[in-house]
Amino acid sequence: MRRVMAAVIVTWALGAGASAFAGELELRMGAFQPRADSLLFRDDNELYTPAGGPLGGPGVEKSDWLSFTAGLEYSWRTAGHVEIGMHVDASNRRIDTFYRSYKRPSTNGPIPQTLELTTVPLGGTVRLVSGRKHARFQVYAGLGADVVFWEYQEYGSFIDFGNDYEIVDYDEFHSHGAAPAIHGVAGFRVGLTPDILLTAEGKYLKAAEQDMGEDFNNRMDVSGASATLGIHVRF
Repeated sequence: MRRVMAAVIVTWALGAGASAFAGELELRMGAFQPRADSLLFRDDNELYTPAGGPLGGPGVEKSDWLSFTAGLEYSWRTAGHVEIGMHVDASNRRIDTFYRSYKRPSTNGPIPQTLELTTVPLGGTVRLVSGRKHARFQVYAGLGADVVFWEYQEYGSFIDFGNDYEIVDYDEFHSHGAAPAIHGVAGFRVGLTPDILLTAEGKYLKAAEQDMGEDFNNRMDVSGASATLGIHVRF
């Protein structure tokens, strides 16, 4: 998480430097749906089922990774209808699970663990915005690039498949990285006052798939779609 905190600090520093220009600040919140289609997520689907279901139930699905997301963006108009923004966003999802096909021999009960994924995209967007700078209604679309800082963890009870299926009562596995990505956005803003607007935005993030390393011999893809609502302030 040190890299995540460094990314946030860099974004604030850039925003402070840009504040010498008349700009706009946006705080947004919503939902992020990971694509969840790399080897890691397929393995999770095969091995684990969400807690609360029956043994042998459906595995961890894409929809189980739906998470809350929030972000902060500083933007400014350059010329005409072109707007440039710098942002940092974050999402986190924890899923309590147990093995789909295995149970404790001693109690006939489940073997529980928790899966956790954190993503922090740090990047910039170039938008084409309709209307004048201080219009009360604006529609926009844009493209941008990110570095997505991510962290994946599993902790709880596990089966040691290489040691006669011995059950380890508690262990932790961890991996993190930074994936380059591109994104597309579209949305609109509606003025509540001349300087405060309500925003609604859809975004798709396409990240490079990466080898995980550390405790996982696997591959991670942090691509996904988000939908957010926010408050946009002009100053």
